[in-house]
Amino acid sequence: MRLEDSVEFVKGVGPQLKNKFHTLGIKTVYDLIDYIPRRYEDYSNLQKISQIVPGSVSLEVAIKQVKGRYVRRGLHITEAVASDDTGSVKLTWFNQPYRAASIKSGKNYYISGEFAFNYQQLSITNPSIELVSEMPVNTARILPVYKETKGLTSKQIRKCIFQVLPTIRDLDESLPSWLVESKGLYSRAKAYESLHFPDTSE
Repeated sequence: MRLEDSVEFVKGVGPQLKNKFHTLGIKTVYDLIDYIPRRYEDYSNLQKISQIVPGSVSLEVAIKQVKGRYVRRGLHITEAVASDDTGSVKLTWFNQPYRAASIKSGKNYYISGEFAFNYQQLSITNPSIELVSEMPVNTARILPVYKETKGLTSKQIRKCIFQVLPTIRDLDESLPSWLVESKGLYSRAKAYESLHFPDTSE
């Protein structure tokens, strides 16, 4: 993929999403790569269920008892039970009816979200979820948060940037090699990858 290609060439970006990106000034693949996060949320510290307290949590769990229902017109709730070797916790998604069919039994998942009181009980509400076998993009890591627009979230932006990681890793250096080496700098490619997918808060 070339830097000057339209953002529409990125997997998962159709005409509608392209227009949303244009609203943010992102028209090309390079514009997407150069879209710098506003801040970060740290979900890299995996916890055990027995350790969690209200607030942001990140877990590795098995999921069972997934079921969805409409509680009233316009409001759908999907509920599931997540378990590890220390206990179980309830998961709740609002207006995401596809969740029940997308979760595979017998598989382990990374879960990241907010553990809080909802409907008089503690649960993790609208958590991000990814298979443990995949490289996590929206869970179990330090997550970049971007300036968003209606219909285009940071989660979607992260997924699109993940699609162009090979292009990021092939970026040409913009500084003289002697300067990069003498000052111990990141390469241009490594700097962009670390901005979008940092390994550590430092």
